[in-house]
Amino acid sequence: MLQKTVTFYSEGAVIVADLYLPDGLDLTRKHPALVQCQGFTGIRDMVQPVFAEYFTKAGYISLAIDYRGWGDSGGERGRLAPLEQVDDVRNALTYLETLDFVDRERLGVFGASFGALIGPYVAAVDPRVKANVGMVGVAHGYEAVTNRRTPEQMKEWETKVAEARRRRVLSNEVDRCLNVMSIFIDDQSTSWEPAMWEAIPKWRNWFGFDSIGHVMDFRPIDIIHRAEGRAILMILATDDTTGSPTSYRELYDAAKQPKRLVEVPCGHYDMYAGPLLDHAMDESVKFLKEYL
Repeated sequence: MLQKTVTFYSEGAVIVADLYLPDGLDLTRKHPALVQCQGFTGIRDMVQPVFAEYFTKAGYISLAIDYRGWGDSGGERGRLAPLEQVDDVRNALTYLETLDFVDRERLGVFGASFGALIGPYVAAVDPRVKANVGMVGVAHGYEAVTNRRTPEQMKEWETKVAEARRRRVLSNEVDRCLNVMSIFIDDQSTSWEPAMWEAIPKWRNWFGFDSIGHVMDFRPIDIIHRAEGRAILMILATDDTTGSPTSYRELYDAAKQPKRLVEVPCGHYDMYAGPLLDHAMDESVKFLKEYL
């Protein structure tokens, strides 16, 4: 696998991405390509290179991006706005279209965790997407940030979101008091995230309740039906406590054909390594070979 760091613009912000090419790629021919969507606050240095290994071995070109405001990309640091990330992915697709060795008629999107919300939304609004693969997602952003919180706790968060929006409107001030570990308080997340936080300094990015408001408002379940005719695969972890298997099934039920659901008896992060990762990627590649 050959890795090359590239840049392009998304609504005026510089996006930094890693372009992955299969070994021995014939640059005189055109090949299918994917955009890899990050999880919640994720950056391209984390698990994305691992996913890219599987895709490139299967003959796919893959592009893993840092959303604007995250990782090495430009834009307002720590701003988490899923609809803007949808635009970043669509502009990544456009970047792939500029490459002579990419087949513009065979473009796909892959996303894990919160990336499994971004991907279906992109597929719903962008007809260039011929196939979308997601794993361990949920149906909408409110569900994602609810995590293990009670309805009463979520009402408190809604109040904080409203206060943050008023502060931003009046003064453009953002109280960046949150990080990813503030959001995901389930046992699976608290067992995985702290070590990654320490190991990857670029991931240590803080954001405010204004961003939580953007996430709460993001609802792929309301729009996924528009992806009819664009193939959708969802890989669900039945023991996921970071997300909600019930919510992810609801997203699947709202999607139109062609679609496929794969259920794996494991937790959220178990599919990021080892045999369960192999299984998830085997299912992903098999699906892509059929539809892309």
